[in-house]
Amino acid sequence: MRTSTLLGILSLSACSGVIDMGDDTPHPTAVDVQISDGAIPAAGIHVIFQAADDSVLEDTMTDTAGYANAEMPNGGNVSIIRTYPLPMDPQEPPTPAEVYTYLGVKGGDHIVLSRAPADTVTPAAINVMVPDTAQGTVRVDTPCGSGEGQAPIVALTVRSCPATVPMYVADNDGSFFVQMPYSVNIDVSTQGFTGSLSSSLSAVNVQPNTSVRAERRLEAGGWVVFNSGTQQIETTPANIDVPQLEGVDQVVVASISDQANHTQMVATRTGFESGPAVVDATANLIASISSPDFSPTGVTWLEDSPGAPDAVYVTLAVTRGGDGMPNPNNKYVHSIIAPYNGTSMRMPMLPDIAIIYNTSPADTVDGRVGLVKITNGGYDALRGNAFATTDLADATPLNSQLTLSYTGNPPGL
Repeated sequence: MRTSTLLGILSLSACSGVIDMGDDTPHPTAVDVQISDGAIPAAGIHVIFQAADDSVLEDTMTDTAGYANAEMPNGGNVSIIRTYPLPMDPQEPPTPAEVYTYLGVKGGDHIVLSRAPADTVTPAAINVMVPDTAQGTVRVDTPCGSGEGQAPIVALTVRSCPATVPMYVADNDGSFFVQMPYSVNIDVSTQGFTGSLSSSLSAVNVQPNTSVRAERRLEAGGWVVFNSGTQQIETTPANIDVPQLEGVDQVVVASISDQANHTQMVATRTGFESGPAVVDATANLIASISSPDFSPTGVTWLEDSPGAPDAVYVTLAVTRGGDGMPNPNNKYVHSIIAPYNGTSMRMPMLPDIAIIYNTSPADTVDGRVGLVKITNGGYDALRGNAFATTDLADATPLNSQLTLSYTGNPPGL
């Protein structure tokens, strides 16, 4: 049986958009799906593989390792349906069902869907031995839990850690990043703290009546190790201190907005760079989008400036209407990624077994749509990892830029 960890999955997705499923057998015409909650494989998740005409090729559930796959022609669709039990507390609102649909898939695609582990996952306690040179309070952050205390031992409460745990350790004077095998006792005492660097975020080529906000992130395998916070930089550079870390990527995320509420988010992923980060407010922009219209059969919109998107990103927050609909869990969110094909997108139709997730005229729909461009690899580089992280910017491949153009609120959960 094929096995992998979430860390390995996201590390490869951030670098190349291609996931190594750990199977030496070639599957040139198969589409693989892997689903996890943190590092825990998500078994029994409904996956539907459809041809381009919505006919069903395979209707299945993920196995105990969180996998499902099917032989598919190019151009088909894959939909993943996640449902959640009603809360024990009747006063607590139920978690809406989630539907993820990938249009225009190709043989050989590896689709990764990850969600944070539920609070019901049993927590575990681990001890981290930190350098005895640490100054003051030491904080240890990981994707699966955090803790702080005094050297030499910092206790952490964690949930669903991967087999190899990325760790960011900081004291009053410096920090370091390291990846360690998971254990009840983890020893990082031989590492050395390094001070932060004085740096800046600034913008050039800012057009009149334009707002530019940006943040600088350091990431490892889809996990944000450091975030500068959002800075307003259209007129004045922002001074920030950036930790010097080895083994991380740098992602600069800029949001460029005009007075018509059009926004273009431009994310740039590189290796770690210690110098200033400069945002060109006119580079790699695509069409601005307006007047989106949602119906049960599709989405249309207007584009009021030139551009060449690669993909369309749609989210629909749906409250079911009409008689006989399930209650109280009568809400779901449908996220769709599709190849760009002009100013419209056909809504995929799920089969009868999942027909309640096809929107109807009686439903109330809060819809959002965005256009996406990838400078290195296009839609093929994005498709499999579009929903591997909660922020589309984190799906940007290494040495590439991702642009998301939208009006009002961005698509996404």
